[in-house]
Amino acid sequence: MAGDIQQEILNELRNQTAMFKKANKIIITVLCIFLALIAISMALTPHIQRILYTSKAPSQRSDSWQEARTLLDQGEHQRAQEMLQRLIEKHPDFYYGYAVLGSLYQELGSMKEAESNYAKAYDLFPTEDNKKTLTAIRMVLGKNKTANK
Repeated sequence: MAGDIQQEILNELRNQTAMFKKANKIIITVLCIFLALIAISMALTPHIQRILYTSKAPSQRSDSWQEARTLLDQGEHQRAQEMLQRLIEKHPDFYYGYAVLGSLYQELGSMKEAESNYAKAYDLFPTEDNKKTLTAIRMVLGKNKTANK
């Protein structure tokens, strides 16, 4: 009789051990799937943001200095210029917009427009960097005037 009780206890312990092993396998599988989904969502986030951003109509987009700079860096000069113009209209006393617009015109080779915008940026925020950039552009303009004579 004592042997039967011990055998029942052993069988119950084996059953519980088997259930715990199955539960652990399920938990590990769910955890792996969860981690895989997190990794996939992190990898797709930039693409999803780009899709969501470009799917909005221009009137629904919110302009930002960062987005304008990104457009400029991506070579989207027309869109960057339009966004910068809108931002400058909203914030006419913020030097950064004029500096970025000057940079855009400089990339396009429109040195007079670049000089005008850098001059405005320097007037609003007279830093050494703004002065150096403005001086360099004015030197280029001076060289171009000399070469055209």
